[in-house]
Amino acid sequence: MDTHGNFGQMYVAGNATVQALTTTSVKCDDWDGHLSTPAGGATADSGTGDKITVNEPGYYRATLTACLLGINGSTDTVDIRKNGTASAGVIDGTAVDQVFLTNSLTHVVSTHAIVHCNKGDDLSVWLTGSGSHNITVTDAVFTVERIG
Repeated sequence: MDTHGNFGQMYVAGNATVQALTTTSVKCDDWDGHLSTPAGGATADSGTGDKITVNEPGYYRATLTACLLGINGSTDTVDIRKNGTASAGVIDGTAVDQVFLTNSLTHVVSTHAIVHCNKGDDLSVWLTGSGSHNITVTDAVFTVERIG
């Protein structure tokens, strides 16, 4: 069965829950829900796992677009990780730094990664702070799609 184009997706809509950050990376845990294609290319878990697990080996494109509220003067990093490890299997794409200029404005961040995965590998979104403070992921879409 050809599973190219099959995807898993997690989303956040209108979130007001803060997530504590430090200089140690943490998995984004604010997901409201998820979608998965019936053919089984990827399985999204927005509940306890906060990850998308791929069900077939291959190349996957992971994309994230998010609206963030941070602390004035902080520079926080958002990245996509395979099995919780930065840069593991990443062929293209990078972490993105977001500099917060004010506490009251939403900042938009977008990043992607092309990742080689084996069956059972998972992809997730990670956040790293420039110090100890809170961040709010108000809205976001994280999609993993098989491309090869």
